[in-house]
Amino acid sequence: MLFRSMETLWLDILGIEKKYRQKIINISGNKYKVDALVEKTIYEFYGDYWHGNPAIYPEPTPLQQEKQRKDLYANKKAIEYGYNIHRVWQSQSIEYLNRLTKEKENGPEAIKNFIDQENRKLQTSL
Repeated sequence: MLFRSMETLWLDILGIEKKYRQKIINISGNKYKVDALVEKTIYEFYGDYWHGNPAIYPEPTPLQQEKQRKDLYANKKAIEYGYNIHRVWQSQSIEYLNRLTKEKENGPEAIKNFIDQENRKLQTSL
């Protein structure tokens, strides 16, 4: 395949098999679609427009505001139910993927540390 979406490339670099991708999880009676789910870790690739990246859309549209509200609620519920969430913004994905590829050479613990660091940054942007 000549073209892979950034989301697919991200999940490939993380080594997440296809059987774990595009999953529906049930939390407290509500169903949520996630980009990938491995054990209790959710992986989400946030499109800048659809999810209303505040670095690009400081004044989100009503549609973006609604998606952000749903994202925050789903994330809060997932964390309450013991899930970990790893996310990346579309606009940061090329730099993120380059850095992730380099960290992959240092082994699984380096990848985990890198992702944890990136997630802390993302939490402050939500």
